[in-house]
Amino acid sequence: MLDKKYIEIIENIIKKYGKNAQVLQSIEEMSELTKELIKNINRGKNNKNEITMEIADVIIMIMQLILIYDIDTEQILGAIEYKLLREKRRSDFK
Repeated sequence: MLDKKYIEIIENIIKKYGKNAQVLQSIEEMSELTKELIKNINRGKNNKNEITMEIADVIIMIMQLILIYDIDTEQILGAIEYKLLREKRRSDFK
């Protein structure tokens, strides 16, 4: 799940700023994405570029959280599959 060429960069970011700071930063980045989505829906703002950039920030922060909390990416993929299949059953998708 984590591209090897980015792991070293991410590890260096965590070392530079610290784990707690990066967990808090992840919350901030998710909030910024939320704000852009609200602008798009509630105000009809054409902000696809801003949404794209905020999604990128959130994905980077998720990659950091995976390393900070030493989460097995196979476990994440398993959880994703479980949740998608559960939603498929609930929603009766074909």
